[in-house]
Amino acid sequence: MSAALLGMALACVAGAQPAERLARPVKHSYTGEDGKFHVEKDATVGNLGVDAYANLGRRMATADLDAVAMSKALKPVLCDRAGAQAVAAVVKDALKEMTTAQRARLKAREPESLTDLAIIIAASLDQVDADAIRADEALGPGAYHDAITGFRIGLEACDFYGQRP
Repeated sequence: MSAALLGMALACVAGAQPAERLARPVKHSYTGEDGKFHVEKDATVGNLGVDAYANLGRRMATADLDAVAMSKALKPVLCDRAGAQAVAAVVKDALKEMTTAQRARLKAREPESLTDLAIIIAASLDQVDADAIRADEALGPGAYHDAITGFRIGLEACDFYGQRP
């Protein structure tokens, strides 16, 4: 168990004040009241990717759609070579760091391992600590929950963005 997660768990058990929840640094892209798409001037490509996948995850959660059918329908968009390069690079690096057992769990599509890889992707693209996201999610759905859902859909649809678990 990571030190951050352990610390949050101990604080909750000890009856301490509830831990402060993790927040994304800023909403980097959004549709304004004018109906136009806006991007913050300091947004990185990674930040925009997290925004896009969070939007996908939020829509999936609220639409009550079949995730498998939706991932098949979205495959041409999610797996577009140009658009998925940043995600594919993160997945490739993450897989290099994994043990054979961890890769086997991914290959078997074990939900916990898919979620953890989705957390690694979101953390890398948004330049935050993956352990902080894990600790926040342990408290319940947090700031990255929708993005994690979206990245999980992408991992399934794009067969790990061309990487082999």
